[in-house]
Amino acid sequence: MIPNREGLSVRPLAIRSIFNNLTAREKLYAHSLSRAAWSGTRIIHRQVSPESLAIFDLILELYDSCKGKWHSMIQSSTYENKENHLEAFIIYSKFVPAVPLEFLRELCATSDKASRLLEDCLPGILPPKPESLGLPSDNCQSAYYPGSEPVSMEELRAVAKLLGARGIGQENTRVRKVPESQDPTSSKPVFDVLMASTDLENTGIDLSKLSSGAKVRLVKGDHTKELESICANLVEAKKFADTELQKKYITSLLQHFQTGRVEDFKEAQAAWVNDRSAPVESVFGFVEQNRDPFGARSEFEGIVLLIDRQATQALERLVSHSPKIIRDLPWVVQTSDSCKMGPFDGDSLELPDFTSVHALAYCSSVVFLGINLPNFEDIRDSVGFKNFILASRNSPTGLTDIDPAIDAQLLDPEEALTYLKHEQISWNLHTSLHKLIGNFSLQDPPLSPLTGNPITTYYKKGLYLLTDKDILDTLGYDDTTELKADDKEWNQAHERGYFAMMRTLCNNGVMNVDVNPDSKKITVGVDRQRISTDGKKAIGNLLLRLHIYRCTADLDGAKSFYNELTKVDEKFLSIYEILNIRPLKTWVFLQVNTFLVSPRNRILSLYEA
Repeated sequence: MIPNREGLSVRPLAIRSIFNNLTAREKLYAHSLSRAAWSGTRIIHRQVSPESLAIFDLILELYDSCKGKWHSMIQSSTYENKENHLEAFIIYSKFVPAVPLEFLRELCATSDKASRLLEDCLPGILPPKPESLGLPSDNCQSAYYPGSEPVSMEELRAVAKLLGARGIGQENTRVRKVPESQDPTSSKPVFDVLMASTDLENTGIDLSKLSSGAKVRLVKGDHTKELESICANLVEAKKFADTELQKKYITSLLQHFQTGRVEDFKEAQAAWVNDRSAPVESVFGFVEQNRDPFGARSEFEGIVLLIDRQATQALERLVSHSPKIIRDLPWVVQTSDSCKMGPFDGDSLELPDFTSVHALAYCSSVVFLGINLPNFEDIRDSVGFKNFILASRNSPTGLTDIDPAIDAQLLDPEEALTYLKHEQISWNLHTSLHKLIGNFSLQDPPLSPLTGNPITTYYKKGLYLLTDKDILDTLGYDDTTELKADDKEWNQAHERGYFAMMRTLCNNGVMNVDVNPDSKKITVGVDRQRISTDGKKAIGNLLLRLHIYRCTADLDGAKSFYNELTKVDEKFLSIYEILNIRPLKTWVFLQVNTFLVSPRNRILSLYEA
């Protein structure tokens, strides 16, 4: 239970009715997969920062020592403002905790183990720097590159080239640079490539040397303990798999976690894509590269999803209409090519599996609005891909739970409630339309809509559509639908994209952002009458540029255009500073758990919000 909700928006991931509709065998399958998913929790912490695991263990130890009754820990305390400090600790989400060190020590004095763990944490959580994730430096840190010796982008590129030549994937690795002073066998630094696997044989193998003379070693056995637990639960899940494709998927996953070979993981992904519309879905492995400053290494995810059949029917109708939807996109409309999908997409569209799901277990650093996998282009091209809309994540908060002064504090008060009524619908539409466009496959160089001339560069093979009335109707909405219930650098691609769209709308007068530096007030205004006309045209031109740059591999043109559009000037830096003073509510997702009551029965236990 969360004693104090101030500053938090608690969002239960409801799933009881869908779980109850599963067969007994499907429940057994889902339960075992959920156990496997949560077994990977410590991998994620280990991938974030050196102190993350100690913080996680400290919180668990304190919870166990008080049996979840947090306030019992301060009953005899004479510390001033102890209630506020306890609340600040319980909702701890900062690099530097907003709690006095003396209070932390008093809190942890209730357990010898907690006291030891606290001392392990302190060197990592008290200093104000490093203050962000990135290649290790005075200001940044990344557990993908552990150790005391910093590694450069140039060195990582050299290591990546060597691994690629050896057919070794980087997704499930970390890189540790060992200085020559710590390795008596080498006069140059050594790069240990730490590979996630349960296999401890054939480890510490010298792969080769870089042009600098530095040695590269393959060290297997990273995250071994957690992977062994994951594998044990996957073996149990395989007993209850209903199809041969599910069994193939789990078998290949097991091989991947045991050996570390990315090829085994790709085989698992292919089997998973071919297993269409299963009642129980899952995502396992080292999947998303969002947190790696080098952009190659992936964070572990363990996700178990249950299909919402009724909501999926609307998405299936959207998929069946997707060829027409794509033909309405600006790079298709603005050409006279006879190709049905336009000259920058294939002659036909491979219709994806598109499913509405609810989360039974979501072990990841981010609970995403939607999922589009796999990330391997060769699997996507040869086998296909799947789209999931996480319905429970996207479920709207009832308007009685919304305070416009907090949840929409940047908007004009007259617009705030209207915005909040439509916010979740727009997210559902945006997520549903995500990733419907295809990839360009060159036949004859087509004319660029940007220049009118034949393209000169190429490689192999959301928002714009929100005003389309046919799409709104397909998903059950209409024009009047409302909900009824400091470094000037970008570190997150999605947020940068939102900023690009906002700047585009501002540049075209559809939207405006005003800042009052004296009152620290930011006001966002939107001209509603121009959204479906000038706004749609402006976003269409933005998408046209980005898509043509992408399809034609025009990196120079893309960088020049996008960097200028997303440049953070002094006005938006001042907005950023004001937002840090007036933060929005932190979303807290409340997940369910399953427990084995008897060998043949599972019961779903819900944590109450």
